Amino acid sequence: MNQPSVYFISAAHRLLSVALFLSVWLLANAHAFVLRETVTPFPDPPPEWKIFSDSLTVSPDSSSLACVARNGERMTVMRDGKPMSVFSKIGRATPVYSADSKSMAFTGYRDNRWHMAIDDAVHPGYAAVSDPRFAPRGDRMAYIIRDVSGQAVVVQGQRQGPYFEGIAFKPEHFVFSPDAARLAYVGGDAEGYKPVVDSRPADACDEVATPVFSPDSRRLVWKVKRSGKWHVMEDGDLGPGFDAVGTMVFSPDSRHLAYLATREKKMCVVRGGLIGACFDAAAHPVFSPDSSRFAHIAVEKHRWTVIIDGKAGKSFDQIGAFRFSPDSKRTAYTVRQDDRWLMVVDDSYGPPFEVVSIPVFSPDSRTIAYAAKTTIADSVQWIAVFDDRLGPAFDRITLPFFSPDGKRMAYMAVKDGGWRMVVDGVNGPVYDGLAMPVFSPDAKRLAYLVKQNSTWSVAVDGVQGKIRFLGAVKGARLIFDTGSRLHTLVMGAANEAFARLDVIIADE
Repeated sequence: MNQPSVYFISAAHRLLSVALFLSVWLLANAHAFVLRETVTPFPDPPPEWKIFSDSLTVSPDSSSLACVARNGERMTVMRDGKPMSVFSKIGRATPVYSADSKSMAFTGYRDNRWHMAIDDAVHPGYAAVSDPRFAPRGDRMAYIIRDVSGQAVVVQGQRQGPYFEGIAFKPEHFVFSPDAARLAYVGGDAEGYKPVVDSRPADACDEVATPVFSPDSRRLVWKVKRSGKWHVMEDGDLGPGFDAVGTMVFSPDSRHLAYLATREKKMCVVRGGLIGACFDAAAHPVFSPDSSRFAHIAVEKHRWTVIIDGKAGKSFDQIGAFRFSPDSKRTAYTVRQDDRWLMVVDDSYGPPFEVVSIPVFSPDSRTIAYAAKTTIADSVQWIAVFDDRLGPAFDRITLPFFSPDGKRMAYMAVKDGGWRMVVDGVNGPVYDGLAMPVFSPDAKRLAYLVKQNSTWSVAVDGVQGKIRFLGAVKGARLIFDTGSRLHTLVMGAANEAFARLDVIIADE
């Protein structure tokens, strides 16, 4: 395959590009600032309580810590150093925080009953209770209980819906709607498997799988099997019968539904309930962010192609990840031809590599970035590619990422054992390790953790903080609270076991 010569950039062009990036970076960071840091330790638990460190759980906003603790025959969960309700046993998969970080739940056993405890409340006991399942937003929570009548669902502390012989609790079978107002799950009894939504069961089926809500939470579809055929069911209405049903996707505006289904050894694309083209194989149905476009991968006679808005592109030996740009106007996907991978962006081919990562569009849709593996002088190297610009070679790099406004780009890179941030094409200082890079909401600052001589600190645009710590708490994130304030949870700062580290970026 002929490749455009634009990708074989001259050394002079590379130097000019780096110089331009360096000038922009220096101008953007010419204003001096300092990092003002505050360490706020979490209270130590009472000395009689022994903590189980492997149960340590961090809230999604990285502001709270919870873990299981034991005192003789008594067990509890410590939340920010404070003991919660006491039991003789604590469920293994708990504690769990809500998506908004305001609530925390765990299961506990006492007086021959299992209970759900949420914050300071303890729900009634049952023979068995499942782990808590929080909705994707807010603090709405559901779980399954078992008593002499069978299994049932409890939502916000109240039993809802009928009893079943069994209820599926896998994440793909027990699903809250995006707005957290609705709950769908699968219950089984002597009649068969029944889809349940809003506490109301539908007619029994031979099998039921994978409830999927639309983004606006108003629509709900299921995969169900009846009389030996699989159907997509919505509001009790069955779609066409197939030998199998695959991925189901709604458009972002919730108006359109598409899925893949197999019939007579062919895989068909179904949109709006209508069976479209069928292929030897198909994959990855996806709508554009504005819901106006649709694409999927198709395979015929071992040749792969992307079909966008009903139009097939060129065929390849294999196709990997596909992406629409945020503005829905552009496309990018990875392809393999012979033993090389390349990126196809708006029908233009990038240079060939041994491996290419998934494509990453900037938020403004103007730039495409990805990581690529190549061999230079018998040495395996990784480079970052931004549109037609090839970055320097490293032993290893992370996936490139963009600032919220799409104007800045960064990635972590390793060379000869040393880590550095590469920001807007400029290499930063070398460290023993890097972690948690994140742009500020206003895109003016890039913060990350740096490791030197076995200890870590916070750095912002190359300016290092003075507080050293042993590492971030597992599961914690580095979070900008404003454009000039950030925080995370750390271990060993100021000789404290666990602490919140707050950083203010202040004018010098």
